[in-house]
This record gives sequence, C-alpha cells and structure tokens, in this order.
Amino acid sequence: MSNKTFDFEEMFRIQEACQQKLSGTTTKTTRHKLKSVHHLNDNGSKLISNPIALIGEYLYSLYDKFLLFYQTKMAQLFPRNEIIFLNQINSSVIGRLTFSDKKDYHTPIHHIHLELWAKTRLGHWVKLSETDTDTEGRFELAFDMSVIHRNRIAKNIRLEIYHTNTHKFNEHTIENTAAFRAERINTLFKTIKIKKADLVGLSYNMGTIPLFYWEYRQDTPLPRVVIKDHDKDAPQKYPQARIDAIVKQFIPVELTTQKHLLKIKEGKSLTIEEIQADYPENLTVAMEKMKPGITRSDEWFAERMVNGMYASTLDKDPENPNGYWLYYHWSSYDHTSQYAFNDISMKFSINNEGYFMPESITLKGPTKPNDTAQSKITLTPNDGQQWEAAKRVARVSGGILTEVDKHFTETHLNTEQYAIAAYRNIRRNPVGSVLFPHLRSVVLINHTADQILIKEDGYINRATALTAKGINKRVYDVLGTLDWKNWQPMKPLSSKHRYAHTANLFYTVLTEYIDEFFVLHEDEITAEWHEIFAFSRDLVEHSVEPFLCKHLQKETNANPKTGKTTNPPNWYTTENRMDLNLQRPIVSDTYKAVSHITTLATLDKNNLEEYSQQLNNLKKACAYIIFNASFGHYWANSKQYDDIGEIRYSSLGIRLGCEPNGVLGDEKDDSIAPDLTIATQMMWWSNMLSKTGYGYIMKNEQGDINPLLIQKLKAKEAEFNALGVDIYNIQSETNI
Repeated sequence: MSNKTFDFEEMFRIQEACQQKLSGTTTKTTRHKLKSVHHLNDNGSKLISNPIALIGEYLYSLYDKFLLFYQTKMAQLFPRNEIIFLNQINSSVIGRLTFSDKKDYHTPIHHIHLELWAKTRLGHWVKLSETDTDTEGRFELAFDMSVIHRNRIAKNIRLEIYHTNTHKFNEHTIENTAAFRAERINTLFKTIKIKKADLVGLSYNMGTIPLFYWEYRQDTPLPRVVIKDHDKDAPQKYPQARIDAIVKQFIPVELTTQKHLLKIKEGKSLTIEEIQADYPENLTVAMEKMKPGITRSDEWFAERMVNGMYASTLDKDPENPNGYWLYYHWSSYDHTSQYAFNDISMKFSINNEGYFMPESITLKGPTKPNDTAQSKITLTPNDGQQWEAAKRVARVSGGILTEVDKHFTETHLNTEQYAIAAYRNIRRNPVGSVLFPHLRSVVLINHTADQILIKEDGYINRATALTAKGINKRVYDVLGTLDWKNWQPMKPLSSKHRYAHTANLFYTVLTEYIDEFFVLHEDEITAEWHEIFAFSRDLVEHSVEPFLCKHLQKETNANPKTGKTTNPPNWYTTENRMDLNLQRPIVSDTYKAVSHITTLATLDKNNLEEYSQQLNNLKKACAYIIFNASFGHYWANSKQYDDIGEIRYSSLGIRLGCEPNGVLGDEKDDSIAPDLTIATQMMWWSNMLSKTGYGYIMKNEQGDINPLLIQKLKAKEAEFNALGVDIYNIQSETNI
C-alpha cells in the first residue's frame, strides 16, 4: 500500500507492458466438458469428468454425428423441390396465428412465413403452397386439391411455421452494393400435421393457432422473456462454437474454484494470497509486481474511475469549473449490515495535462461496527492510511455499481427489452439484419444470470450488502433511467478521457454505417413500416416506469413521476443519460421510460417532415441498441478482470471489519476482505465474464454482421489503437 505519486506516462508504460504480457497467457486444456453455458455456477458448474460419463458423452456425440449424416443423406436422396405443384387453385388452408399468453392471446403474429408440404409414400417431398401471415396474423395457403388426393401422397400434410432470427451476408468484403444485401434465414419453428382426409372442401379452417413464441414474463415488472426450461423452450440456442469457447477458455478456472471450495468445506488451510496465486494473473497484480504501489496510487485510482471498468459519468462542480463530482447512492435500497454499503461522494479535478486526480472522498453510513446510518467522514490525500482505505471502499462500491447498473441492467437487461420486441415483430424489414446480430443470445445469458447472479441466493446477494429485494428495486430503477431518444455518448472532459473519446468514435462509426444502410434500403424499410410500428408498440408497452432519484428531482426541479424538467442545472451532465426534457409516453395511465420510435403504422412520403423524423428516430434507436449491446457491454465486461481480479484491491463487497477502524483499516486485514468462499467465487466471476469471449464484430463468427460495419471499423483501426482499443476485441453481442 502506498500513497506516493507516480508519473502518468510511466504508469501507462507499465500498464501497456503488463497488458501485452497478459494477452499472451492461455489456460491449459483439460479432459473435462461443459454441456452448455447455463450449466455454469459459482458453487460448482456441471462438468463431465468421470471416464464412463466421458465415454457416454463421446458415444452420444457419435450418435449426433450419425443422425446429422443420416438427415443430410436423406435430404440428398429426397431433396425438397421449392417449385410449388400447382395446376389450378381450388382449395386453401386458412387460419390465424397469435401469441399464446392469456394477456397476449389477441395479439397477431404478423409476417411469419408458412409452408404447406406433402410427402409421397416413397419419401419424396411435394411443396403445395407458401405464404406469410398478414398484419392481423391471418394466412391463406392456396393449393391444388388434385395433388393432395393422388394416391402417392401419404396420409398427413405438414403445415410448417418458420421464424426469422438471423440473416446471412454473401461476402465479408465490400466490392459492390450486392454485399450490403442480407439473405433472410427462416428456421422451422413448429410443424402441425393435417390429415389428408380432412382436406375435402374449398377451404380448411384451422382457426386461431396460439404459438408459445417470444412471450413476455408476467411474474416480473421487467420486460423479460419466458424461459421455463433452458434446454426445451428457450426462443434461441447458443451456437456450438459459443459452448466450445467456454469449455476451452474457462474449465481450468472452474477446476481451481472447485478445488478451493472443497478445501474450505473440508476445513483445510487456505489464505486469500493462496487463492489469488492459483488464478491467472490480472492487470493490477502484474503491475504491482513491476512497480509496487502503483495501482494504489491516486493517479491510478482516478484513471480507472473514468477510463477503466467503471467509466463513470461525472457532473461538474458548480463552485469550481475545473472540478467534477461522482456520486454512488445505495442507502435507500434494502441491504444487510454484514457489509459496508456507504453512499459515496468523490471529487476530482483535471490537471494541466488533462489527467484526472482525486481530491476528496466522502463516506456516509457505517464504516465500522456500531456506527449509525448518519455517520459521515470526508477524507483527502492528506489523510494517509485512511485515504488509501477510502479509495478501496470507493473501488468496491464502483465495482458493484458497474456490475448491477452498467453491466447487468444497462447492457444485459436493456438489450433484452429491445431483443424481445424486435424478434416478436421484425421479419421482412431490412432493419432486422442490422439489429439481430447484436441481439442474439442475450435472453439466454440473462436467464442464466437470474439463476446464479441476482436471485435470493445468487452471488450478488451473498457477496454484497444488497438483498434480493434491494437488487430487484435497483435494477428496476436503473432500467427506468434508460431511453434511446436524444441519447448520445459521454462527452470527453479532457484529452485524456479515453473512454469517452473511444465511445464517441465507435458511435460515429455506427451512425455512418446506419445512415448508409438506410440510404440503400429506405424503400424496403418504409414499405414494411408496420413491423417498426409493432416493434415500437411492444417496446413502450412493456417498458418500466421512468425513474429519477429524489436528490435529482429536487436539484433539477423535475416531475417526480416522469422525471421531466425544463430547467436542468448547468452542472448536470446530459450526455450518456435519459433526456429529462422529454414528455414520457403513457400506457394504461402509467408513464413509460422508453420513448416511441413511431406511433404510425404507415409512412406518408408526401409529409416530408414527419417522414424524415420517423426514419431518423429509427436510425437513432438502432445506433443506441447496437452501441449498448456491443461496445457498451464490451467495455464494462471485458475490463472486469482488470479491475476486480485482485481480491484485496477491489471486490464487489467489503465487510465492516473490526473496531476501531472498520473498513478504513489496513488492506491486509482479513476481517475487511471477503470470506474465503466469496473470495474464490469472485475470482470465478471476474474470470468467467472477462476471459470467455465469443462473438466479435471483426471475426463475424456467425456470418451475420453487415460487411459495411466491418469495413468502417477497419478504416478507423489506427484511431482506436491510439486510444488503446483493439477493434478485434470488440464483441458484437451481449452473450456473457
């Protein structure tokens, strides 16, 4: 521990050297296997390691390969001829598709693709008809009855319902405008058999067919998708390559955690230092080995608060044009007394070179056993040991805030609400090819997070002061501060504000990409505007209520229900936040946080001003969605092992410790640090989140990212490198 000063340039040279060293480290492969991502658990993931089980798994994989081989051969022997057998139209199959939930039963599923197939007794396929449902979910599959009643047709006809959840691009480089075009990939969702004997009249009416399809959960006020059984009814599945990446990258870490948990259970000796040493070296550990005390310095503290995992939004100091405030509020959220959980105010200044420096830290609430909730202490760099401890408390608070607010809510849950609305409604509209690569898999990883991160016995509930009630309230409130309309990235406060400069550079790339895409596809986008209307309607109707804390309500003179104000103070930073000047939409007498993208089912080109505004809304919404699902998630997630990968430096929870100093005691005090179980599980989490990457924009593993976006990022590679960001590490989706 040290409070001596360090030269910024020296600090960055050490950081860069350590990052290069760590980027080359790999974990050893093992003979263990993980069945899927949702089998991960910090109390022990479900691994297959028994030799007999491994043999069984191998035999099962052989069966899968044989089944795929058989299906491939059958498809080759009996290919599906896409030509419709039709001499005349003399009959039809009609019906209507709706969502199955009782609150959603009357909502139509529009523009979903259907096909009618028959099979001969010899196994040959005959295509009878195809269509899409209309805007009311109705369909009519017209066919030639004479084909049905030929003797060679088997007894059952198949109505096949297809859904669209991905697109493919024909090239990875852009040589002409054809590479902009995406092929819509329809995947079989459900098959309904119709008896051949029932098709006797001019029309066969199947009535209303309810589909369990991207349903909203009714047991939570949050916009979440229904997943009852991850293996059976999830609306998507992880690609095998995602599972393979987890197995390759993470199982060695998993085995380390299981070894520690077994030692703890058996009462064997184990220390925090031994736990730390067993895991891969993180950035702060590596830097400390090179220059002791450097990561405990004031310079490093400020650098990570603005450019590290935390990437905090600072407000101006109304009394000092060169001063900025950062505030963490926790006291109004339900929490236990086992951990310190202070409201924290931090003051920063910017020096002549543009670097941030901490000036003071104020802790409100208990800092040691028997303190009252009103206890308050302000510390500065002149306070020696207690100042060093205060920085640790602030780092810990910033860690849980980043995990709950920025990582889980702002990227994971925020992206899920757009994903559900998009997959429910966008099929024909080309905007689907822009959004879907970045929305894929988020509902799957969020379902896993429900089980092991935020539920009552989840990690956050065990490792921090927040109770399950407190977590749920915090998540709801944070989601109520998020809206796409008039959003823009954080404004750089100086030349050294790397996060803000990088965020703006990425956002510029996104907006240019989206603008060009819309120029090429404008006619198709507007022709299928009903899908955008339905997407917007679902999004707003299921969004949470807007939220503004009582302090900001008072300071901004805002409406407590809507957060709307016409006179925000000069010190309040408007970038990277909800626009407080907007009137919030109302649904069933309830204000909603998310703004309408459009309230029009069709667009009128003759009304040029309105037409342009609606298209601009959609472009801005797309940029916001993609930014948070890709870059926003990448930054908060990929840097977690850097900033919470050393137990004594920063954990997600910090215990009150013992009298007389409590949390302001020495860093080596075990009564402050997490207990051994939480400590090793923390290392499990930070490794799992930051070191199991899959789904990168530039790698385009699924072939569904528009080559134009890849090209535009590539053109800015040098500018990203100058800011310390490798574009090949930016993830395309929120999948971990």
